Amino acid sequence: MKKIVKSFKNILLKIFVKILHYFIKQNATQERFLIVSTTGLGDTLWGTPSIRSLREQYPKGYIAVLTSHIGKELLENNSYINDLFLLKKPIITSLISLYSKLKRNKFSYILFFHTSQRIILPFVYLLGAKKIIGTEGSNKGLDSLMTHLLPKKPQHEIVRRLEIIAALIGKKPAHHRIEIALSQQDKKNALPLIDHLQDHTHPCILLHPGSKDLFKRWPSSHFIALGNLLSMQHKCHIFITGSQSEKELVLQIASNIPSSTSLIDLPLKTFAALIQNMDIMVCNDTGPMHMAFAIKTPTVAIFCPTNPHLCGPYAVKDYTVIAKKKTCSPCLQKKCANPFCMLQIGIQEVYEAVLHQLCKSEKFASKSLRKLP
Repeated sequence: MKKIVKSFKNILLKIFVKILHYFIKQNATQERFLIVSTTGLGDTLWGTPSIRSLREQYPKGYIAVLTSHIGKELLENNSYINDLFLLKKPIITSLISLYSKLKRNKFSYILFFHTSQRIILPFVYLLGAKKIIGTEGSNKGLDSLMTHLLPKKPQHEIVRRLEIIAALIGKKPAHHRIEIALSQQDKKNALPLIDHLQDHTHPCILLHPGSKDLFKRWPSSHFIALGNLLSMQHKCHIFITGSQSEKELVLQIASNIPSSTSLIDLPLKTFAALIQNMDIMVCNDTGPMHMAFAIKTPTVAIFCPTNPHLCGPYAVKDYTVIAKKKTCSPCLQKKCANPFCMLQIGIQEVYEAVLHQLCKSEKFASKSLRKLP
């Protein structure tokens, strides 16, 4: 019954928006682009290769991004973007206040990378762009509002966004690597976080045990055991990070790893600069993992039950993915209260992956990093 009501609402919304659109003059200005990317950290970074490719195709074009608070923080100082339009809460009020500003820009092309708010689609449709390009099945049941709809495929999210650019420019983009623009001030802000270290000859290991979705988390007891192994066997400096909502998790792990450093709710760019100062990052499938990829910090990424081929590392080096198959079919995902599938990934397996990454670096290649028997 809920699906029927939802479908009926979508039909009414489509009819209403189509009628309004009939009376709105389409924009004639060329080379003015609005990218819609209003969700999280990873989703925002996945779009950066596409933004760069678009800029290189249209060096004098105007490129704006409608984004979230997280997106704004990540995309500030990105030299390929002219403007950022911030979507605040409540969403409807924010959209109303933004409409006249966006309409004045006379966008000819609107590119839907990702949004989780249904109301954004009809709102953007009413801006009068000549082309609105998106991916089939990614538009909250409102695919018909796209003027150009690309077929849905089992592909990495970076590639899906690049195909939107390819449909626009008529060729495959050359860039595939995600990136973050860090200022000198961002880098300076991270230095006090590591200044307490008296010995800089031993590896700095960052453990990020959280994730927005609980079912993606490797057990905290495993992170504790891993941190203690690395600290006791190799004198590694252990840093543990997390958001404000993960404070309890971070402090629990830090209290069980002597001499570890816990850091909570850092500004995103400061956090990224901290990751850049680390020798290895160990994490679940979560947004900060993509920051590590973007700034080229060697990473050990733990995946289960999500698929690394769709949302893991892409076009990066110096990483190890440890992934296991789902234990439940169908996977309960967000409804899962006890993600025991994560128990398939053992402490020893992750520990050896960390040593493998350390041994690949020039800094520690000559050191004896012995695996435990």
